Amino acid sequence: MIAHGSTTVAEIISAAGGKIVGRTRLMKMFYLLAAAGIETSFSFELRPYGPYSEDLIHAEAIARMEGAIREDEFPAGWGGKFVVFTSQTTKCRTLTSPAQELLRLALEEGPVELELATTALYLAQEGVRDPWFETGRRSPDKANLLPGAKTLLMELHRLELPQEIPALT
Repeated sequence: MIAHGSTTVAEIISAAGGKIVGRTRLMKMFYLLAAAGIETSFSFELRPYGPYSEDLIHAEAIARMEGAIREDEFPAGWGGKFVVFTSQTTKCRTLTSPAQELLRLALEEGPVELELATTALYLAQEGVRDPWFETGRRSPDKANLLPGAKTLLMELHRLELPQEIPALT
């Protein structure tokens, strides 16, 4: 499964325009693809920064070792580092127009809003009664960005995907 997963990582990065900035963004994009029933090769669990997949981390590392993607690290303005993933393959996953729109929305959204939206979605899928309240409780320092996360999920809800993304109003 991991060898297939490494191919998947390169193809999705390619489908997303060839470049994804940030490991967290990569993780959340794949979670949204899984929630939409588009790419289900990876299992996810909830961590402090939202849905996380160890399988995806392994697949990304293999894709890098195989030369299918490149990972470049840069200093961030806040003192840490961030990575940029670039597809090294011309092979691109064929996605429906709504799936391409999902990728576009995830690429354009702020990283914290993307984190909050995917956390709320994960919690909702786990049966949490008020996922927005719980998301805000878990990340009180980011709660001011919940409106943007809610808007993102509403936009994703409108897409005709294999599995509907719930609006979570």
